[in-house]
Amino acid sequence: MHKLTKLICALTEPQKRLIDQCGFGSILKLKCRNMPYKQLIVWLARYYDEKTQCIKIPGTGAFKIDALTVHWILGIPHGRAKIKARASQEVKSVIANDTTPGPLAPKIQDLIAMITPELVGDRFVRIFMLVVLSIFLCPTSSTRASCHYYEGIRLVKKIKSYDWCDAVMSSLKSGLSKFQKYVGKGNTCEKATLSSCIFVLFVSISFL
Repeated sequence: MHKLTKLICALTEPQKRLIDQCGFGSILKLKCRNMPYKQLIVWLARYYDEKTQCIKIPGTGAFKIDALTVHWILGIPHGRAKIKARASQEVKSVIANDTTPGPLAPKIQDLIAMITPELVGDRFVRIFMLVVLSIFLCPTSSTRASCHYYEGIRLVKKIKSYDWCDAVMSSLKSGLSKFQKYVGKGNTCEKATLSSCIFVLFVSISFL
């Protein structure tokens, strides 16, 4: 979170306008530098029910977390087009030309370093989107950007038409499922990792 807020503060006004035009202007308003109350987030994760997409807290109630919830919280595009999970070789080449040549996905730290005031146009948008997806919207434990979202950022003018809320929700469900399986095997919550947009999980408690 701190890396993202620091990056946002360093963006130029033209760069911010490009992001806003893609429907991600709400991300630029992010002020939270870190996620407090880790124990609360872990506690919520334990009570997630994948079948109903609800957090069911005994003796309190339940609230649903779905793509619409993500849209309410983050304000990112909730378009009709679904993002293809597998990127074609063609789109992988586009991202490689923008970032680092070779078969491996670019490292997140390298992507952050590429964003300078001089970086403009579609290349800037694609690199910025990779950073946002990798460290905030759909993070994983990997140090490299995920190629699962390449198809959604290939054509910058179409970014707004994709259902990014569904992508975030899918990532969150996957992260919660892996967390519960890890804990279900007898492991302690303190050692469990939750790779997903935990910001959504944290804010959603206000729905109770």
